[in-house]
Amino acid sequence: MMNQPGSSRVVGFVVDVFCTGMIEVANELNVPTYVFYTYNAAPLGFNLYLEKLRVDQNQDVIDLGSSKGEMVVPSFVTPLPMQAFPAGVPDT
Repeated sequence: MMNQPGSSRVVGFVVDVFCTGMIEVANELNVPTYVFYTYNAAPLGFNLYLEKLRVDQNQDVIDLGSSKGEMVVPSFVTPLPMQAFPAGVPDT
């Protein structure tokens, strides 16, 4: 079907990281989805690093906040003191 002047078609969905449920809608419509991460690179790198610790190294990231010392996070300039570790980091 030819596009008519003034008509448009959906070529993809761009969703915020908090609206990832829309990915299912896009899949039903057979349209690609792009997730827009609204934070800067440091928190994204932190989340990815925690996921790597949990999955690749089988480490319980919930218990890290009660540890002593510092954690070297690749996306941070300086090491993160364990006392500053967010309490209740979700184990996703």
